[in-house]
Amino acid sequence: MNSASLLRFSARFLSLVLHPLLLPTYAFALIMWSSPYTFGDAHSALFRRNMVVVFSNTFCFPALTLLIMKQVGLIKSLHMPEGRERIIPMMSTMVFYVFAFMVFRKGLLAPPILSTILLGATLTVMLCFFVNIFTKVSIHAAGMGSLVALLIFYAGSADFSLIPWIMLAIFLAGLVGAARLYLGAHRNGQLYYGYFVGFFCQAAAFAFTMARP
Repeated sequence: MNSASLLRFSARFLSLVLHPLLLPTYAFALIMWSSPYTFGDAHSALFRRNMVVVFSNTFCFPALTLLIMKQVGLIKSLHMPEGRERIIPMMSTMVFYVFAFMVFRKGLLAPPILSTILLGATLTVMLCFFVNIFTKVSIHAAGMGSLVALLIFYAGSADFSLIPWIMLAIFLAGLVGAARLYLGAHRNGQLYYGYFVGFFCQAAAFAFTMARP
C-alpha cells in the first residue's frame, strides 16, 4: 500500500469511526464514565439501559433507515455527496433523535445532562437540515463541534477533570475536518459551518437546560 492509499484509507477509517451517528453514543459513555457518583459504574443497570436506548435511537435505527433508502433508490450513495440527497435521511434521523430526547427528558431517573446531550444533537440535526437547504454543510464537523461544546460546558460538573478529553476532542475535530477535505467531501466553508452549527446547538441546549426551573 503506497502513501496515497494509506492516507485515503486513514481518512475513510476516521470518518467512519467518528461518524456523526456514533457521536451521541460516545458522548453518553464519556459523560456517564466521568461522573460515576451520578450514574454508577459501567456495569450498572442504569448505565447499560441508557447506552442501549441512545445507541439504538441515534445509530441503529437511523443507519438502518439509510440502508433501506439506499436499497429502494431514494439515495444513490450512503455518503450522500449531494445536498438534495440528505433531505429525507436527515428528516428521518430527526424523528429518532426527538424520540430519544423525549425518552430521557421524561425519564424520572435520568439526570438532566442526558437529555441535554440529546437536545444538542437534535438541534444540530435540525439546523444542519435548514442550512443544507441553502448550502451543503459538513455533518461530521457539526457532530465534532457539538462534542467539543458538550465537554467544555460539562467540565465543571464532572467528578474529575475533562481537560485532557476536551483537548483530545478538539484534536480529533481537526483531524476529521482534514480527513473530509482530503476525501473531497467538503470545502473549507462547509466545515466551518458545521463546526459552528454543532457548537452553537449544544451551547443552546445547555442554556435551555440551565434556564429550566
